[in-house]
Amino acid sequence: MVMGDMILADGSGAEIRVLTDDYDIEIGKGSKNDIKITVPYMQWRGDIRDGCRVYIPGGEYGGRIGDIRPSTRAGEVAAYGYTWRGLLDRIIIEPASGEDYRTASGDLTEIIAEILSLKNGTLFRAGAKLTGVSVSWRFARYVSVLEGLSAMLAASGYKLVLKYLQTQDGGYVEVSAAKSVTRPDEYSSDGDISYSAKLNHRGVNHMVCLGAGELKDREVIHLYVQADGTIGGTQYYTGDDLVEEIYDNNGLSGNNLRDAGVKQLREAMNKDTFSARLDNKTQDDLLIGDVVTGMDDITGQRIARPIVQKIIKKTGGVASVEFRLEGEDS
Repeated sequence: MVMGDMILADGSGAEIRVLTDDYDIEIGKGSKNDIKITVPYMQWRGDIRDGCRVYIPGGEYGGRIGDIRPSTRAGEVAAYGYTWRGLLDRIIIEPASGEDYRTASGDLTEIIAEILSLKNGTLFRAGAKLTGVSVSWRFARYVSVLEGLSAMLAASGYKLVLKYLQTQDGGYVEVSAAKSVTRPDEYSSDGDISYSAKLNHRGVNHMVCLGAGELKDREVIHLYVQADGTIGGTQYYTGDDLVEEIYDNNGLSGNNLRDAGVKQLREAMNKDTFSARLDNKTQDDLLIGDVVTGMDDITGQRIARPIVQKIIKKTGGVASVEFRLEGEDS
């Protein structure tokens, strides 16, 4: 796998050295969006400090250090920080004064620039290239910049792209929008992709939710799985296709009972889960938001899922990348 050197820089972005220490970076949905650098006690130089940046130039892998933890028991020093996505996930989009929601209109790039300008930071800058896609968007109330921008872009078939760019003055993270890509070539289970799947079509499709009260006075809510996988109050599956289950919680009623029942039914209904891994040569340029397609040569089973998480590690001088797809069984 081709991966550039990880650079250690000070808080303003001035380069200190190439980072030769082990690291573990998680980015994407379902991860902590954090970074960990591990240094043996005897190799600690003291130059990894609070506020330092680590990054691979021109790519997303990197972040800012904010926590140093020496451990004599482990014989090492661990430095923790948030990745660029992690930092964006800790900046909140607030409604404008007197408004219920924050709204924005214009090219996707212009909206990214507008949202980033709200906090007057200097680390993140919007890309200069317009996408040619204009929208009028209403952000969810008090949503993070990461979640809000990702939702807006996904609605238009775009993904959030982060790149650390070096400059004479230090560097910054470019935040831009790019069209989500479905890989034109299918990966084959014969070498390129390995995965295991569980296609569970024996799931529950009618949940009987029993809430507060006693006997005939107990509150009862019926929830049904629809043909498209949504959950509603109208029965779709009947006869031999009906699969029922009881959710019993005497401490809940009304919307609280319904919400808990929906959660329970989502866990019990039909769902396809899988685990997948691409070999190193196929994943160099795969980004979060891109769609991977693959086929099992024996069963003819196909998958087509977007990448939602990546884990980048360097251990003993060897770098590796793992990824997870949407709906993957962890």
